[in-house]
Amino acid sequence: MNLNGFKLKIMSEYLPLSIKYEYLRCFYEILETDKYSFFTVEKRLEELQASFNREVSEFNCYLNLIYNYLKENNNFYNLDANGEMYRWLIENVGILMFMYGDIRAHDIVSELILEKNKSFPVFKIDDKYLFRLKQIYEYLCNYGNLPVQTDRTIKFEDGAYMGSFLSHNKKRIYMLKEANEHAYSITKYYEMLYLNFNDKLNEVYEYLLQNGDLPYIDDKQVKFSNGEVMSYFISHNRRKLEMMNDNRAKIIIYYLNKRKGLSFDEKILEVYNMLLDEDFVLSKNSTFSDGVNIKKWFRDNKRKLIKLKDDDRISFILKKCFKLSFEEKVLEAHEYLDLYHKIPSKDDKDIIFSDGVLMGMWFSNNKREIYLDEDLGLKEKMEDINPYCFDRIEKVKVLRKK
Repeated sequence: MNLNGFKLKIMSEYLPLSIKYEYLRCFYEILETDKYSFFTVEKRLEELQASFNREVSEFNCYLNLIYNYLKENNNFYNLDANGEMYRWLIENVGILMFMYGDIRAHDIVSELILEKNKSFPVFKIDDKYLFRLKQIYEYLCNYGNLPVQTDRTIKFEDGAYMGSFLSHNKKRIYMLKEANEHAYSITKYYEMLYLNFNDKLNEVYEYLLQNGDLPYIDDKQVKFSNGEVMSYFISHNRRKLEMMNDNRAKIIIYYLNKRKGLSFDEKILEVYNMLLDEDFVLSKNSTFSDGVNIKKWFRDNKRKLIKLKDDDRISFILKKCFKLSFEEKVLEAHEYLDLYHKIPSKDDKDIIFSDGVLMGMWFSNNKREIYLDEDLGLKEKMEDINPYCFDRIEKVKVLRKK
């Protein structure tokens, strides 16, 4: 038997990578364990080759069935979603996308691209896409991890952010995992990292039993086995834990409820430290360590926070979490004009509202509304500071009357 020929056949046939890798593993295992018995090696390799040929034959049989279905029906709109052909197509469409020389695969993929069916999220693969997968794979090999969506340091050679690309292409990469070795390695990394809700609940419970304590929300040192911050999970899922009929959840909530309420300053410190971490996403269910809902606390304390905006931490929190309404900006604009008696220019980047918007740019963009709405009270203050600030609007008004 030509050993190299069989090895090349395994590597070159169009089959799922997981199947090919398993046959390669068996191939090397036979050579290693039976290296002193030529006849045993030959027999076992013949059996392995026969099994592999059946895999190839079965793959092509399904491919022919689906190709013939397409020729008879011209599309896949009515393909039975509960049938074997549909399931096979879902599992192997990524492989078909790489079978460039096969007319059957070409026609099937072309039709799926035209259909834009959510079940078959097929897209055109170009060299740029493949090169990006290669760069991701090389980064993973070099550093052992991959950047998250908010990472603004790791870029592809073309300048795009790697983390952002991964976030928006994870489903596509999973679709290609059985056809492309780089996609295969990337998905293996994500599968290794994945922990479901029950896994995380177990780890929180075990941590509590071992330490008699649970991490506070701004503690980023205590992490799950996959590297995620444990306190974020507790903060985002406290309401869910409270509603669960599960002994682990009950014990966790019992412990959390015993914690004393945090003071205003302690809450500021917690949320400030949270928001410094770009991986943290503030959701409607996020809570402080004492169980108070963060977004509700923001709403209840908004006026107090705005008054304290000179504090660097509070200013940072306001910029991250608040978008002021027009009316709220008017109030802050009044305060500024009363205090400084000058109108900021639209290019002044140092004068901002508490939500981070440039005050001068806002005055410029809303000058007509300020001029027409006497109830706002800003027009009088602005003309008192600069009698000519509305000259252009008044000239347009006169010209329109003529």
